[in-house]
Amino acid sequence: MTRNVRDTAALLTALAGPDPNDIVDNYHTSPNFTLDYTQYLDVNALRGKRLGVVGGAANMNNTPEGRRAREILQSLGATIIETGVSVSGSVSTPVLNYEFKRDLNKYLEAMTDPRLPVRSLLDIIDYYHNNPDTVPEYGFNVLIDSQLVDLVATRATYETNRNNSIMNARNSIDNALRTHNLDALISFASISSPGAASGYPSINVPIAYDERAALPGPNTNSWNPLFSLCFTGTAFSEANLIAMAYAFEQASMLRKPPGMALREGLRSLISYAEAMDESEKALILSVLDEAKAVNNSNFATQMDMDLAQDKLAAAIKAVQPVPITSLRIDVNVTVTVSRGDVLNFGLLLNEGAVGDNVVWSVTDPSFALVDGADIYILNKTGLIRLIATDPVSGLSHSIQLRIAS
Repeated sequence: MTRNVRDTAALLTALAGPDPNDIVDNYHTSPNFTLDYTQYLDVNALRGKRLGVVGGAANMNNTPEGRRAREILQSLGATIIETGVSVSGSVSTPVLNYEFKRDLNKYLEAMTDPRLPVRSLLDIIDYYHNNPDTVPEYGFNVLIDSQLVDLVATRATYETNRNNSIMNARNSIDNALRTHNLDALISFASISSPGAASGYPSINVPIAYDERAALPGPNTNSWNPLFSLCFTGTAFSEANLIAMAYAFEQASMLRKPPGMALREGLRSLISYAEAMDESEKALILSVLDEAKAVNNSNFATQMDMDLAQDKLAAAIKAVQPVPITSLRIDVNVTVTVSRGDVLNFGLLLNEGAVGDNVVWSVTDPSFALVDGADIYILNKTGLIRLIATDPVSGLSHSIQLRIAS
């Protein structure tokens, strides 16, 4: 949300304080609500600190970006502890939907400006339906799901789920900190989800911009170009986290302005397309030429580069299928079926992959016949295994079928 840690400290200083209109505000318990957080910007703040890696040490050991982050932290005097634990805890979708509807309606009802065209979540939904060409559809299903929530009938269930989410997340974070005598938790993959669920602070500092992120295939960062180091602490540890994040940031200075990062990502994607097989490249030539024109323009905006990259990436994916790197049948239990049944199971694959070439088989053909993805159960009872195999990667997954009479 900000360009750097200094801006974050200044923003938090301006925002911090009690809010009488906040239903869950417990800020009166904080000893820090009058602090100027910019006073904690200290380049030596990591000296003597104990930082615990959570979410698996591999995410910091097995990539150049992670190893570089570790080296910087250690050079600044921090001790890195491999906790061997994964911090868990997240807010469930029903809880988010309940609070979204309740809080948004309360906020809009309090607005006094007569020019405001909406006064409720339902008004927003109606506005979208009446203006489909001007309002983007992104996230619209969240509005619908939230509007369907009955705030009265589901209140008890909501409060139970919310309290459980908070306690699970807090216990997970606090136990890790206490067990290893840590000043903060760090993760190469963000641990902000349990931090948000617990109400505890987290801060992410950029480590690197991943040029591979724009490229199709399994060795990408899920099309997310930014690597970040996440610092998470216990309740009211904002000052401590800001200090440590600032020290890391000033020693690394790895952030790139968005325009430069986007141009590098577009340039990498163009290079990838140029190296494609000529028959494949011919199918995307017009899109590739458009992307080159944007990349070579001195007047291209960030939106121009973003749109060009998205368009070229989509074109590449259309002619160059994403390989299967993760494969599971969409059930993970023994399935009871009857003689004469015709079965068809779905697959859970990595994002962008298609399972059209997956081969289905059974351990004993006398119990069932396989035709493509259809499984015909024959006139025998017993147990067999159904297997799905990707012939390219060799990945497979199986489930047990119990054929009853």
